[in-house]
Amino acid sequence: MSKNESFLDEIEEKAERYDREYRGCAQSVLRALQEAFGHECNEVFKTAFGFGGGLSRMKSVCGALIGGYMALGLTFGRGWHDFKYNPWPNEKRLQIYKEKFQKLYKMFVDEYGSDNCYDIIGFDLNDPEDYKEFQKRENHVKCEQRCGKVARWTAELILKD
Repeated sequence: MSKNESFLDEIEEKAERYDREYRGCAQSVLRALQEAFGHECNEVFKTAFGFGGGLSRMKSVCGALIGGYMALGLTFGRGWHDFKYNPWPNEKRLQIYKEKFQKLYKMFVDEYGSDNCYDIIGFDLNDPEDYKEFQKRENHVKCEQRCGKVARWTAELILKD
């Protein structure tokens, strides 16, 4: 097994474990990637809080995907200096969108058929009966695995450069 392969396995396992132990797909993915790539920032981690369960259980975009996007932004995004004083040329932004963000999105939708949490898991997490059913181990484990895959794919995209 190559060094990169074991690094990716570790990220995937960590994201799965975080979601299993603490719940919160966006934060689980983001935290595993923050640790792996040295982007330790509690404020950024906190911003991922409301994205779990399809934008705070609103049956929208999967939080795992958002966590991956946040990690890509930490790695490839423009900062205040670039934003305020020296805007990037549009070509650079579009290149990063295409090579990183859009690629992750396409991988996700190709694998799961949608970017929508409700479409993927089939449960309305705001409905008490649906949530009770979702909490059964065999249902939640799929979210844990999705967190792991997204973290791994994101790490692969980060390592590509």
